[in-house]
Amino acid sequence: MRRLALNTILTSKINIFIFSIFYLLIVTNQSAALDNSSIISSEKKQNIPVYTNDKEIGYLYEQVNDISLLEENKPFFILEKFNVFSKSVIIKSDITITGTRNNNKPSYFFNRIYDVALENHNDYAIISVRNTIGVSYYQIYIRENKKNQLEIFKEKAEDSVLVKVKINDDDFDSQPADLICLRQTTKVINDIIYVPDSLNLNIKNKKVCQTKIRQQQ
Repeated sequence: MRRLALNTILTSKINIFIFSIFYLLIVTNQSAALDNSSIISSEKKQNIPVYTNDKEIGYLYEQVNDISLLEENKPFFILEKFNVFSKSVIIKSDITITGTRNNNKPSYFFNRIYDVALENHNDYAIISVRNTIGVSYYQIYIRENKKNQLEIFKEKAEDSVLVKVKINDDDFDSQPADLICLRQTTKVINDIIYVPDSLNLNIKNKKVCQTKIRQQQ
């Protein structure tokens, strides 16, 4: 009788253990499914259309299926919307097509040329643009005027350059320097801001630029 009771207790413990393992597996699978679902949902939200001549041809980071696009000289671009003081600012920036090779089979993808980010402050915002394949850096300072319009009140561009420094009468040396350009002209934002045009600050306005030679380490 005692032995039967012990067997019954042991059987119950085994059943409880099996049930616990089964329950944990279900919970784990559900959790993984939810995680995967949120990742997929997040990726879909980040899908940014790629355009050429205002025609949508794919998505950023997506594989290029139409190889004939590689032969076109037309610019490919994306449009990104940023909320500044409850208003929308749209940044248009060019993208590029890059290739990879896997098992000697080439694949091509739409990739960024510029990383664009928004930084909000109490009474102004900064849209920063960084060249992903170079070292140029650009900032657009935005505020809201008395007419509740968004306006650019300052632009700053930085780039890395080499300058010739005179050592002796006939001896010059090239040294790395930073080209820093500043434009403080107020203009209302009433159109899409096109990044490559904005980045020409250090080309069109040499008088607002200064060259700062880097200190040798």
